[in-house]
Amino acid sequence: METKEHKSKEYAKEQYPYTEGMRFQCEQHFESGWDEALRSQWVNVKEGFPEYGTLVLVVYKYNEEFQVNQSIYLGEYVWKFGDSEIIAWMPIPSFDKILEDNKDVLKRLKNK
Repeated sequence: METKEHKSKEYAKEQYPYTEGMRFQCEQHFESGWDEALRSQWVNVKEGFPEYGTLVLVVYKYNEEFQVNQSIYLGEYVWKFGDSEIIAWMPIPSFDKILEDNKDVLKRLKNK
């Protein structure tokens, strides 16, 4: 699995292949944007739950590792995935939303 640090280096190298100082700045901005995006998408279960019966992505800890899977919220006070308590959830983005969010990437790929 690629880390955000690895991804930021790849992205910065692609954007600034000849300028190391700019690459470093780009990496820093990429990583801080990554963190902000995660904070804005995931909802801590202490802050609220999805609507009853909604299929969402969930984060839970299993064997000392964080795992992501799909789950349906059925009104549980303590929401679990198997024996593990769910920590956070987020709506599953639609395919159209994913395309919209990544249109700049798709344009770059198309032009290569």
